[in-house]
Amino acid sequence: RKSFRKSTAALQLKAKKSLPHQLLLSHDTAAFVGLTHDSLASVFRKALSEEPRRKWESIYIFYVSDSLVGHFKPWGGENNGTDHEEKDRSEDLRHKKQESLNELNTLLFDRAEDLCFYEITHHCSFFGSWFGWRAPGGYIHVSPSIWGVDVKLCPHYGFKWEVEHDPS
Repeated sequence: RKSFRKSTAALQLKAKKSLPHQLLLSHDTAAFVGLTHDSLASVFRKALSEEPRRKWESIYIFYVSDSLVGHFKPWGGENNGTDHEEKDRSEDLRHKKQESLNELNTLLFDRAEDLCFYEITHHCSFFGSWFGWRAPGGYIHVSPSIWGVDVKLCPHYGFKWEVEHDPS
């Protein structure tokens, strides 16, 4: 048992995930499922700084509803388990979500033929992004949410639809 404890204690998640802006530049369709999308606008801004006239065919952005936000552990600090802190953090996530939605709507309203914002109201067990899913070359990034783990530090995996292969 001691060796097991040592090995799990040594496991640390060190980096937050980031969305490569190159995927936005190489695909005309994109969809995102996230808790707050608080860093998504900066990724779009980076892509637009490289291609200022860039427009997309479709951008779909799914947010977790306010009623579900409290089920996820926020990032940036430790929780001592008080109800007051839980409420403050949930409200902070809701605030980040609303700021993000406003910022993305302002940034993208004339940049996509089809720009849609959705709210997930029943259950959300994963987050992810989808790029160019209608044709070879598309890419999918998925991250399951893990109970009690900061959503930005959960494990993730990606799939690319290789151009020379049919999808499986």
